[in-house]
Amino acid sequence: MLNRRQLRGHTKSILCVSSAEYESSDSNSASSEYNRVIVSGSEDCTVRLWDLRVNRAQKCITGCFDGNPVDSVCLHPSHSSKHLLHVGSGSDVYIFDLRKEGILDRQPLAVVNVLPTEAESDVNAIAVHPKGHLLAAASDDGGVHLVDLTAVQQAINDSPPALQLSPAAAAPARTGRLGLTAATEQHGQGQQLLRIQSATRRLNGGHENIASSIAFRPVPTSSDDVVSGGFDCKAILWDHSVGRRKSHADLGGQGGASGLGINPPFVHTLAYSEGGKYLFCGTGDGSISVREASGLGEVASEEGHDSFTSCVHVPHSAHSASNSSSDDLAEAAPASASASRPSTARSGVVAFSGGNDGKINAWHLQEGTGPKPKKRRGKSARAGGGAANRRGQLVNLWALEHGSKINALTTWAGATVRRANQQLSDDDDKEEREGENATVGASSNHSFHLFVADTSKDLSVYTYKA
Repeated sequence: MLNRRQLRGHTKSILCVSSAEYESSDSNSASSEYNRVIVSGSEDCTVRLWDLRVNRAQKCITGCFDGNPVDSVCLHPSHSSKHLLHVGSGSDVYIFDLRKEGILDRQPLAVVNVLPTEAESDVNAIAVHPKGHLLAAASDDGGVHLVDLTAVQQAINDSPPALQLSPAAAAPARTGRLGLTAATEQHGQGQQLLRIQSATRRLNGGHENIASSIAFRPVPTSSDDVVSGGFDCKAILWDHSVGRRKSHADLGGQGGASGLGINPPFVHTLAYSEGGKYLFCGTGDGSISVREASGLGEVASEEGHDSFTSCVHVPHSAHSASNSSSDDLAEAAPASASASRPSTARSGVVAFSGGNDGKINAWHLQEGTGPKPKKRRGKSARAGGGAANRRGQLVNLWALEHGSKINALTTWAGATVRRANQQLSDDDDKEEREGENATVGASSNHSFHLFVADTSKDLSVYTYKA
């Protein structure tokens, strides 16, 4: 049974949401083995950090985005830098320290110019590399941009303390050791703002239309893969170390978006599975397409929404590179009146999708079980792998009528997954019982949280207690 509650504080539509689960460094902590964080960004030009214990915001970041809505938020993936928050708004990326005291925060650590002011283009999505040294951004002009966060952090460390600056004048621009330009300028009510330039490079050969989504491949070893999606109906795989394309998938056929119907398969959203084996793509025709991460060949595809698929989210057990598997999370998925649970939900990947139709779907990718499907007109000949190359099956676990059009989804699931794995290893007989019950960890008190940002001003939280 899903319980729904709403977190109130924003005054306009919530456009983005980001969550993180970090393993606690305190081995004696009895309260929780994870430090959990949830943030949202809104059309009201604010970011809010939420406290679920009291169902309200514990911090509001406001007054520093030049009147632009907050289109993307991204928490830092590293435990050592978990206090850092990256925000995409307008043509810039803002960096904040969540440890700062006080409910209101109007002062970012730095503002990074991703696009020149005269470009008249905005940043649509951002992502931080699992190792934390790079940030990628997708922009309105089809561009894919990389920000050197190591150089940015160095500029922040080298910046003079605010008390050393004259409130009447800004500090002159200076060139750092890594070649970027940083200047301190006046901002707001006598505050100084560190603005960083030349820390960004644009990859050659971007999208022919709006670049709407971006994601780094989360592999255990070093990865140079970043993928972008755009309104040219393409997902492009890049090698960011050399700044060039590796491959691409044309989800609209060889002709791209031209000549397609009223709902062309624009790539609105991208999400990697934990371990980086699969890439989930949400498209404008309401479909979810699963691709191989390496070559973008199609593994499975299903039509899940009556309108465009606005967001796809694949739960990871924690941002701390946990080895927990996704099959246990599949069994811990909440029950629903429209559930259709496969008996083989012990292996594969679980994902969630949200659509402009106000519906949330839970999916289970069953590996190696997909039948060879019939070719469908307009969707059979796609670069990067066609229908005949599919090697999996995407099964709908359950569907939920949320109501409002959905902008973003995220989850907290790490503790549930980890406890489930421990219980399975401790009791072999439990596997058979859970196969009948389809609920891992039924005796545990750990919860699964699904956060939904939509066109309303409230952040919805669906909770399932195992």
